[in-house]
Amino acid sequence: MLVLSNHVQLLDNLKLPKRNVRILTLDNFTTTRLKHLTKYPQALKGIQDFIGSHSITRVIAVLPLCHNLVRLHQFLYKTNYKPWCYHKSMQYEATPLNTPLKIISYRFNKWLSKNYDYGHIFISEAVKKNISDHLLIKNGVVIHNAIQKREVSPALAHNYLKKENIEISDFFVVVPGRLHSAKGHHFLIDSLAKYIHLHSSKALKLCFVGGGPLKDELLKTIENQNLGNHIFITDYVNNTLMLSFLALANLVVIPSIYEGFGNVAIESLMQGSTILASNTGGLPEIITHRQNGFLFKTKDASDLKEIFEFLHSSKTTLDKKSLQQDFHHRFTLASQMKQIIAVIS
Repeated sequence: MLVLSNHVQLLDNLKLPKRNVRILTLDNFTTTRLKHLTKYPQALKGIQDFIGSHSITRVIAVLPLCHNLVRLHQFLYKTNYKPWCYHKSMQYEATPLNTPLKIISYRFNKWLSKNYDYGHIFISEAVKKNISDHLLIKNGVVIHNAIQKREVSPALAHNYLKKENIEISDFFVVVPGRLHSAKGHHFLIDSLAKYIHLHSSKALKLCFVGGGPLKDELLKTIENQNLGNHIFITDYVNNTLMLSFLALANLVVIPSIYEGFGNVAIESLMQGSTILASNTGGLPEIITHRQNGFLFKTKDASDLKEIFEFLHSSKTTLDKKSLQQDFHHRFTLASQMKQIIAVIS
C-alpha cells in the first residue's frame, strides 16, 4: 500500500506488514491547482521506488488523483503492471469541468486513461454511469463497497453528549458524515426549519456528526434561524464514536446532493438504524423505499418534509435485526475482497 497523505488512522485495521506500506505525506495534494504541480515529481518517484522494491503485477489506484498519477507513471516509466482504477465518487458531478485548468487536466488524463488503464472498478452503478460518460471504460465492473462488521454500544455517544451538556430528545436524529456542500446539510436545515420550530428541543433534536469545512458556516445558519436548541454539530469524531451515534439514533438522515455510494448508509444498516436518505447516486442501491429504509427525492424539500413528519409523528422505526441481516447478506468486507481479488486476477 502506497499512501499519499499522512492521515492513516485506519491503517492499523488492515494489519499489513510495515515493509508493505509506504507513506508519502503529500497532504492537501490535488490535481487542479497549479501550486501542487511541484508535488508530482515526489509522488511519481515514490511510486517508482515502491514498485521497484516489490514484485508488483497489478495496481489498484483509489480516487482520481491516484488514477492520474498511476497513468502518468505508466506513461513516463513504461512499466508493465496492470493498473485498475477504483472509483468511489460521482467525480464529474461533485467536481464539474468548469475552469480552463480542469478542462486541460481532464483532456490529458482522458488520453492517458485511453492508453494506459487496464480496468475499472466502481462502487455503484451510479458511479459507473458518471465515469462512463467521460472516459472510455475497459474491463469495467461494479462491486458494491463494504465494511468490517462492528456493532457498537450507544453508550459512547451518550457519554459524549453528556460531556457537551446536550440532552437526548424523545426523537433523536443523527445526520452523519463530513460537513461538505455535497452532503446537503444546508438543504436539510432550510427544509425542516419551520417544522422543527413547532417542537420543543426536548421532543426533537438533530445532531450533525462528523465535522468538516462547513461547520462555521452551518453554525451561522443555525443561529440565524434560531435553531440552536434543536441542532447540535460535533467536531470530527472517530469511526467508533460515529457508529455509536448511529446506534443511538431514532432516525438517521442522509440528505446528500451527490453520493457515489454511501458508506454511512451501510454503517447505519450495520447498527440496525432506520434511515431516511435522498435518492441520489448509489443510495438507492443500498436503500429500498419502505423495505430497509426510506427515500426522498433529491433536493425536493416538500418530499423530505412529508416523509420526515410521518416518521417523527408516528415514531416509526424498522426492525433492527432485519436491517442488520440485510447488511450481513450484502455488504461484508470479506465478500467485497473476494470479488475484487477475483476480478483483478
